[in-house]
Amino acid sequence: MMMSQVHEVGVWQKQSVAWHQAITGGTRFESNVVFNMPHTAWHANDGAYGGDELAGNLLFNVNRETTAHGVMNSYERQPYINDDGMLRDDTVGRTPTMAEFDAGATPGYTLAPPGTATVISRYRRVHRNFYVANGYSTGPYYTDDGTSRVLMWRQYNVLGNQTMSPHYSSEWIYNVGCVNAYQRELVDDSKARWKLYFYNTTIISGSANWCTVHSSTLPAFAATNITFANLTVYTPTGAEAGNTACTAHRGPDQSIVVKRAPSMAVIRALATAAMAPYPKPWDG
Repeated sequence: MMMSQVHEVGVWQKQSVAWHQAITGGTRFESNVVFNMPHTAWHANDGAYGGDELAGNLLFNVNRETTAHGVMNSYERQPYINDDGMLRDDTVGRTPTMAEFDAGATPGYTLAPPGTATVISRYRRVHRNFYVANGYSTGPYYTDDGTSRVLMWRQYNVLGNQTMSPHYSSEWIYNVGCVNAYQRELVDDSKARWKLYFYNTTIISGSANWCTVHSSTLPAFAATNITFANLTVYTPTGAEAGNTACTAHRGPDQSIVVKRAPSMAVIRALATAAMAPYPKPWDG
């Protein structure tokens, strides 16, 4: 099945959701401003096809009437056979650079040859957006009900319950080169912790315990399948405590630097650098 290509630029408010898609892939959502939604801003009903790209958007003040969703929300409850997907390939590196993400990297997978049937959807690519998970939003992107293969890089993610929100069988989720500011917890749902990646990224924590997890079913956070590498962590005083679960399972780059909370000017500079070249000048 061919993937659909959609390009949207605009201002969205006072609707149920700004964008909803079902059995759809290859969409592009760029340079939108979305706010004041009863539900999530961008919503995918399933994991069919994948290959969606979201770039340069400002999304805030959503989920005003729903409480179990992120600024973005998607589901992956069942497989869809398609001929425009991917195949598992362990020879492909698992920790691409941001330049490689920009060039289309698919860590751990290769694109299937034309006409080859597969149930593995392409990576969803989320970058250079400004997400504010205020109100009832669970987090910047809730990868709900097994949503997998998500590349999030060069983002400015503010507020929310969790920085990364894997759910049940979610895997292959990346947070790279982002500024993650003031989420309450680092990871949601300790039942889902397979092939999750935090590297070359920034965490601005409201407490010394920046490595926290939401768990209603397991008593401890075992982060053995999460890669932590080259992190810059800001805590209120520059001190940290209770973060062994994260610091004991670092990737090849052992660097986790903890600093005192940055000034607003520093946060703005970090966010501006992460999101460049967005926001782009209005050309209407």
